[in-house]
Amino acid sequence: GDSKYWSWIACLSPYWRYHTMFVSKRHIEDITELSVEEFFDFQNLYLKVKNHLLSFNLKHTDNKVMDQFILMTRIREENILDGSTYYKPKHLHIHFSPDYEGVKRFKIDETAVNIDIESIAFK
Repeated sequence: GDSKYWSWIACLSPYWRYHTMFVSKRHIEDITELSVEEFFDFQNLYLKVKNHLLSFNLKHTDNKVMDQFILMTRIREENILDGSTYYKPKHLHIHFSPDYEGVKRFKIDETAVNIDIESIAFK
């Protein structure tokens, strides 16, 4: 899903089930660099995505409905050449994931890579 200033994308290496990201279409390194218009555009896309996901009635592994979400900013503080695939420049992206059971949310779910992320894409 896209808006004027943002893209909503799947994570290539998700930490949790239905873990996705918002990425600015303009290269920025910190959230403080967002213009007011970019921030409002993010809010609108976030609400659209959240309501979209709620419409699927997605479930956690214990069959509880996913009805709460968490946003986390990730600021890559240095340029990284990982030695394998590509150069990773300093940048900001915002992780978006269903939230569950407090601090347990930070335990990586190794089954997350098996989720059919295309099933939740905007059609």
